[in-house]
Formats: sequence, structure tokens, C-alpha cells
Amino acid sequence: MKLEIIPYQSAGVIKLGMKKEEINSILKMGFRFSKSKYTNTSHDIYFNENIKIEYNEFGSCITISISQPSQAIYKTHDLLNSNFGFIKSNILDSGTQKIYSDGEMILLLEEGLAFWFEDEISETSIPKVSTIYMRDTYEPYMSTFEILNISPNSARL
Repeated sequence: MKLEIIPYQSAGVIKLGMKKEEINSILKMGFRFSKSKYTNTSHDIYFNENIKIEYNEFGSCITISISQPSQAIYKTHDLLNSNFGFIKSNILDSGTQKIYSDGEMILLLEEGLAFWFEDEISETSIPKVSTIYMRDTYEPYMSTFEILNISPNSARL
């Protein structure tokens, strides 16, 4: 499934804030429901397309996570086929950008995008998962993230 990313808004026809029933009627494919042990959230995983939708306690979509074979298209680029060096130099807005990391994930707060990597993150790392989210979703966890202040063209992570 090819999903055009609009940060803080949508991935294709799936919109942040949509109710679970709306999303299930749009995707119309098998999914597995799961409830988080640690938060008030739940999620549906659509295995055929590798899409995970997370819901808040009110049943509204708060994150949309995309993995291959689906495509996460942003500014004409497939994020899941772009290495982190390319993302930094072509996706980030110009100027210094705050990039947050917890070691496995890169969070671009100003861009409204997050990326999960399988191994240690480097310039050549290709994300396994790309996520868009509601702005307030990650704010409670920001104190646990390291802030990496870099410019899009810097050689350092």
C-alpha cells in the first residue's frame, strides 16, 4: 500500500484522530487487536500491509506506523527505502533541527516523523518503521530521549 505522509495529519486516507471503526472499514483487511500493558492505548496491526494503528483510551488514532511492503511517501521520497543520511539532507527543513533519539528510534519533532531502526543508527541505516503521530503523543516521554542538535547536512548523527 502506498501511503502519502502528511505529518501530524494523515498517511494516505488514514487520518490521525479517526475512530477505530472508520479505519477498519477503510482498510478492510485482517488485523490483530492488542492492548498495551503499560499505557491506556491499544492498537490494530494489519499484517498484509504491515501497518500498525495506535489508539488512545477514547478509540481515536494517535499514531500510524508503516513498514514494508507498504510505502511511506513524504516529499516524493519513500522513507522506508531512504537511509538516514538521505533523510537528514533531503527531508529535514533547512537550519538546525532537534533530533531526539532513544537509541532505537529517531524522532523529528518539528517534522512530525519518527523512524525505528533494527541496528545501531548510522548515516547508512534504513528505517524499518516510519511513524506519524499526534503532536502530544511523545511529549510525556521527551525527558527520556537524548537531544541531538545537528544541521541537515552535518556528517554527525
